[in-house]
Amino acid sequence: MKIFNDPKYKSDKWEIRPAGMSYTEFEEEAVTMNQLITRILTGFLVMLVCLTVFIRSLRGIVVPSISTVGALTTTLGFSGWMGIKGNNSMIMITVLLSMALAVGYSVHYINSFKMYFRKTGKRKESIVMGIRDSGWALFFTVITTMAGMLSFLAAGIKPMRWVGGITAATVFAVFAYIIILLPVLYSFGKDKSPDPTYVNAEGATKSDLRVETMGKAILNKKWITVIVTLLITAAVIPGIFKIKVNMNYSDMMGERTPYIKRLLEITRSQLGSQYDYEVLIEYADEDAIKNPQVLKNMDILAERIGTLSQTKVSNGKPRVSSVTKIVKEMNRTLNEDNPDAYVIPDDQDLVTQIMFLYEISGGKDLYDYISEDFRAAYLQIELSGYDGEEIVKNLAEVKKWVAELFPDAQNAGVVGQVVQYAQMNGKLVRGSIKSIGTSLIIILILLMLAFTSLRTGFIAMIPNVVPIILIGGIMGYAAINLDMITAMIMPMILGIAVDDTIHFTNHIKYHFELTGNYRSAIENSYREIGKTMIMTTIILCAMFAIFLTSTMNVLVNIGWLSVVGLGSALIADYTITPVLLYITKPFGAKK
Repeated sequence: MKIFNDPKYKSDKWEIRPAGMSYTEFEEEAVTMNQLITRILTGFLVMLVCLTVFIRSLRGIVVPSISTVGALTTTLGFSGWMGIKGNNSMIMITVLLSMALAVGYSVHYINSFKMYFRKTGKRKESIVMGIRDSGWALFFTVITTMAGMLSFLAAGIKPMRWVGGITAATVFAVFAYIIILLPVLYSFGKDKSPDPTYVNAEGATKSDLRVETMGKAILNKKWITVIVTLLITAAVIPGIFKIKVNMNYSDMMGERTPYIKRLLEITRSQLGSQYDYEVLIEYADEDAIKNPQVLKNMDILAERIGTLSQTKVSNGKPRVSSVTKIVKEMNRTLNEDNPDAYVIPDDQDLVTQIMFLYEISGGKDLYDYISEDFRAAYLQIELSGYDGEEIVKNLAEVKKWVAELFPDAQNAGVVGQVVQYAQMNGKLVRGSIKSIGTSLIIILILLMLAFTSLRTGFIAMIPNVVPIILIGGIMGYAAINLDMITAMIMPMILGIAVDDTIHFTNHIKYHFELTGNYRSAIENSYREIGKTMIMTTIILCAMFAIFLTSTMNVLVNIGWLSVVGLGSALIADYTITPVLLYITKPFGAKK
């Protein structure tokens, strides 16, 4: 990079455009680090703004800040000491999620504490009551979020497994810091006289009462809520089947990233290409490649590969290179440039002489395509771009042709980084299915344990599946490819979205045990934690919205899909969760 950027090589007569996987991966590292630092600093500022707006307390600002830094230092520090290698492009998710959850957990506890403190004026009693009301629900939300992240372990893809494990550990560390530091710091201070206004309203503020009013309206229109949910779900399901799996590096980064724009300009030119792969043919015997029939079969293979959809074509000629071109060129030259002589000779001795003449005449490309003992040969195929599904089909055709044309070869097949990407396509599909399936099963089990009821667990799962279906449908309709980064969105959103479901359902169950009435239990829950649910969702959306400022397409996609997923999860928890609990009455009959 230093050489390419050196001023002494600059000129108005030419432009140096470096390309190749090694170089561009180094550039990607530099760009990603810049994006990482910028987004993390912006995220921290957003966190401070959210805390200032929603908490309006110095302690409420200090504790989440300490918890975020402490949790990241603890988990990443241990990861470093243990020699576990990370991934720069994915660590951003861990950092921003830890900041968002630190604020979210704090808001839940602080709002609960404030409600009791306004009502009673007794500080330490309010701290205990705040823990009683929010602690158990917070603990289970942490477990379910960890389960959502740990489901990445089932994907079988190293970067996804790492980010899943490190994020799960960070989430737990954030909870540990919050649940210890907040009660300790809020215990300092004096008691005060209860405010009569809040005493009469059970500690609720005007905004709490407005949320309760909204909840009453939702219960009054319960069947409309069910019908609308079913219609939306039915509308987006077909989109899920339109999702394409594509590890296209250029599409993931996007042309707004300067070096990707340069790279695509090179790729679209007559000369340049970013991706290629090789076909290896290897025999047990020396000089096997000099066999005219082997060379002719290589020529046939090259012609067939030239017809494939992803093979680059320049000036009407497929960009497929092999030793056969050299042999045909030399044979034509030896035959007075007769176009009819541009063929592979039938005599092996003549083939041997042609190759020898090429060497002694100063030709340097021969051993780029064959081994020195003439046992193995390569065909190099340049690609016009990278379409994951098309590449998989192309490579399947090539493998079939290789098996047909070279049945006696000791080793014959397709090699190169593109092959690894193609294999990753299959892994990504299987990994995504495993990851989503694992997170659904684990979270369903946890919900059943949390509420000690199979029925309640299934009911609580419904509003969390709806946002996942919505995200999948939107990805399909909007033609957003499934790649290694976007594959993490659904399990991650599921792990986070279930938090509000647990808080809300837990409150409804608690108030039902107190009152024996489902309607009053739901209305009380709207009043007590409805506003908090809105706050935590706004905070999470604000943190993920930071990705929208990135020049990298994949981060922008994560940003708006996460906002849509979290927003729809809140709407589902505000509407379908209480309605289903009201209709099905899973906690027993009214009493």
